[in-house]
Amino acid sequence: MSDPYRLSDSATPATASPRRASGGHTALRLLLWPVAIGGAGANTIMNFGGTTVLGILAGSISVLAVVGLVISYVSTRKRK
Repeated sequence: MSDPYRLSDSATPATASPRRASGGHTALRLLLWPVAIGGAGANTIMNFGGTTVLGILAGSISVLAVVGLVISYVSTRKRK
């Protein structure tokens, strides 16, 4: 029985080579994880300590690191 959702007419689907994270993405992730965690921790400590401006700055850095991690993941994930 034919598959109505298959885009190709061939019996065997074409296999694409899996995209793996390059060394640059791995190094970037290793840098961004501590920045994200450290920024979140610094944000918490500074906001409880009363230095709200520095807490906002640390939180912004943490959010940017998380955005970088998401972008790195999306750009290197395996496509179906």
